[in-house]
Amino acid sequence: MTLAEPTFPPLLNGRVVVKGDSPRDLAITGAERGELGAGDTLWLQDTEQVELAIVLEPDDPLARAAQMLPLAVATAGDALAALTPPQVGVHCRWPGTLLLNGAAAGACTLTIPPDCQATGTPTWMVLGFTLRFAFDESHEPGTMPGITSLVEEGGEELTTIDVLDVFSRHFLSHLDTWMNDGFADTVQNWSGRLEGRSETVEVPHPGGTVNGRVLGLDEDGNLLVKGADGATIALALMQCLDRAPSAEAG
Repeated sequence: MTLAEPTFPPLLNGRVVVKGDSPRDLAITGAERGELGAGDTLWLQDTEQVELAIVLEPDDPLARAAQMLPLAVATAGDALAALTPPQVGVHCRWPGTLLLNGAAAGACTLTIPPDCQATGTPTWMVLGFTLRFAFDESHEPGTMPGITSLVEEGGEELTTIDVLDVFSRHFLSHLDTWMNDGFADTVQNWSGRLEGRSETVEVPHPGGTVNGRVLGLDEDGNLLVKGADGATIALALMQCLDRAPSAEAG
């Protein structure tokens, strides 16, 4: 059976990836070798899992280009809100986890070259989006608390292709706003979907966890957390990026 293919908007060049391969891994390898460039979009042909990887070639230093990670989360939030019934809560958890009705359903990632410095401009970046569309047939509802799928949260009439179509359109819209009007819209969108905003929670972060009241993103994309002592700290967005393995690491 031939599965349908997504209709990507202009500027995104779709490339299908068969089940068993990773769009993100293939995009990273292709970008490193110069075989893939800006707009190349690898997507997984699967009925249970959504996986998408977009190659970017930023013109800005990494400190600003890193804003693509919260932008991707905002994109996914808007896409899922458009796809799910109104009663489904669509939220995010720092730095890139996507939540449906409080349970983890997917994530966004941003991978950069291994040697890229904060003041340098990345030669490439790979934006990744994954979403658990449906559990396999062996799954029994309620047996995995804290984890869910789009189908379990009201997406029975959808397909993985629907998700890819909507995400890609929202991504280009968010990107256009970011390029023309700056980062403020992304900050507002992301902060408005933040899980447990203004509550005292344990926030995961590279190197450990931080306890405090989450306030939202600052103008650079760092997460502001107010501790029990009343001091507000900023968890660095830059520490949440994935670095591709160096050539020496194999």
